[in-house]
Amino acid sequence: MTDQIEELMSQADSLGSLGVVARQQGEEAAADAHFREAFGLALDAADQTGDGGSRLARLDILRKAARFALDCGEVMEARRVMDEACSAEASTKFEDAWLQLRDVTAWPDTWLIAAVRRDPPDERALDAGYPNDDEESVALVDRIPDLKALSPENQTLLAMDIDKALEQLPPQLREVLVARFITGESCAEIGHRYGRTEQSISGWVRQALREMKLHLERESRGAAVKA
Repeated sequence: MTDQIEELMSQADSLGSLGVVARQQGEEAAADAHFREAFGLALDAADQTGDGGSRLARLDILRKAARFALDCGEVMEARRVMDEACSAEASTKFEDAWLQLRDVTAWPDTWLIAAVRRDPPDERALDAGYPNDDEESVALVDRIPDLKALSPENQTLLAMDIDKALEQLPPQLREVLVARFITGESCAEIGHRYGRTEQSISGWVRQALREMKLHLERESRGAAVKA
């Protein structure tokens, strides 16, 4: 590993540590900025290792880059990096360190919260053809404000509200919601795993969205009353 690559990764690791501290202190906007910058530096370092560098060093850098992406909720970018690593070395698909990044059920709550906040699930993004029985729109984006528009205190409260909403879902609904919106599985793919029809899974997703939205609405009303 060249001195320049080592310097890039040293900066990325330092920013990642700052992101962890900021998140622990409830400063979500600062944490997000640190993790994003760390992700960019790690990608730069990975690009440089492609010029005749060590294959193992490149894979290690890509793994760190994927973690930084998940830290700031950029699930699609993390998946792209994981796919890039798998293309370079097929064995990464079965290695524990990479499996932990791919397995959503093993993610810490901080990654789940970052992912949901980054791209709130919206029923309007579901596969067409399965409208609600009551034609009601179920969109969490209506209940989750732009993170950058919030004060640090409200960022912390929002993270706690999303965490509670996820925790209160029955395990099956939580898994289906995460699979549909975070890992990007279709209702048909999820249905195959559960032995259910695509329409049934679509209904489960809507139920999960409704329950989360109701929880966030209750929290919002409670905050308004206290104010």
